[in-house]
This record gives sequence, structure tokens and C-alpha cells, in this order.
Amino acid sequence: LTNRLRKRFVEKSERPICGITWTGGSKRNYFLKDKNISIAELGVFLSELDYKYINLQYNPKDEELDALRNDFGIEIDTVSEIDNFYNLDGLAALISACDLVISIDNLTVHLSGALGIKTYVLLPLSADWRWGVKSKTSYWHSALRLFRRQNVNNWEEPLNTLLTYLK
Repeated sequence: LTNRLRKRFVEKSERPICGITWTGGSKRNYFLKDKNISIAELGVFLSELDYKYINLQYNPKDEELDALRNDFGIEIDTVSEIDNFYNLDGLAALISACDLVISIDNLTVHLSGALGIKTYVLLPLSADWRWGVKSKTSYWHSALRLFRRQNVNNWEEPLNTLLTYLK
């Protein structure tokens, strides 16, 4: 499946393949919502890069994908036959077909790290204990690089730092 997906993505574009997510958490854990990135902030950031974007987000809203396309000219390739929430084998294949992953703290980064895929994790100001306090790398997965928010209401600093790092 990974090989088929990779071939499909490469046929559509010769640009590097980047998987992305922007939300996580659950209704039961609403306090975790501060780790999510708004589509407006994400769109400004992604428009600065030249990647083929793959949707690794589970349950993406149509209006979010439409906003990225209409407001920022960013096409996100969604593989509709894979349910990114319930089909972990399919999600693992999608991640493995990517050259890199950019994500907030959710299941995707842990799976990506376990698979050894280069992953850039965007962390909120008060990140979960497993990320440490100031570390730029993960204790658990060597493929992860951490970018931390310094202000509770602003993703600009970690996104700009990541942008500089990627260019």
C-alpha cells in the first residue's frame, strides 16, 4: 500500500511529499484544544513552502480543506479510501509514503516517529510531559524535531522557526 500511495503522489507532483495535521484531542479533553493550529495560520505557513501536501488529519472538515484551497491556493491530497482515525495500517502507509510530516501533538507524530519518518512537531506552550520542558528533540523517537509555542495565543514564532529550518 505504501508503494502504491507513493507512486500515486509522485505521479501527481515531483515536489517532496509532506503529510500534515492541524488538530487533535477529543471532546472529553477539551483543554487540549490549545494545541490546534487554525487554518488561517496553517495556510500562511504552508503557502511559503513548495511541497505536495497529503492529508493525515482524521475527520478533516470540508470547510477547512476548502479554505486552504480557496484562500491560500493549497491543495491537500486526501486519500478517501483510508480512514485516518480507524485504519491505523492505512495511516501508517500514508505516513510512510511521505518524505516528511508536519503535525501538532497527536497520534500521527507518535506513529510517524515509530516509523522513522522525519517529523516536525508543533507543540503548545504547555505541552504534554512526554515532550520535556525545553528539548528540541524527542526522548522517544529520533526522527522527531520539536518546535514550541512561546505564547499561548500565537503560533507565529514556532511556524517561522520551522519555515527557516525547512528553507
